Amino acid sequence: MSPQTEHEFQDRLRALYRRTGDEVDTATAARLRAARRTALEAAERPQLGRWLVPAGALTACLLAVVMIWPSAPHPARHATTSTTAISTATNDTDASDSLPPDPDSTDPALYEDMDFYAWLAQQSTTTSHTARGG
Repeated sequence: MSPQTEHEFQDRLRALYRRTGDEVDTATAARLRAARRTALEAAERPQLGRWLVPAGALTACLLAVVMIWPSAPHPARHATTSTTAISTATNDTDASDSLPPDPDSTDPALYEDMDFYAWLAQQSTTTSHTARGG
């Protein structure tokens, strides 16, 4: 209902009540007052059921996050331990040059020709040794 039609409806009900209010017997008037009191009390009470569904859904989401969080992989933690192990193993070379690429984040086509990369690594070390020595 629009506000204007609702207002007109309420005006007609009030007029009807005023006209017929004197004609209602005491038993019916008592039942109407009791029904009115019950309706007003129900409207004033907080409706707990309205909040149970959203609160339950939020609780379920939070529980799912808490249950999944510890078992999720932590790539940052794993990367720092492998970086530390490799950097301590190689003393004379830079650790960032000797780290292999992360297999999860690289293109799988890079692993197709591993002999080429081994040859390339030998060439760069051979070239750097001859450049220093010569």
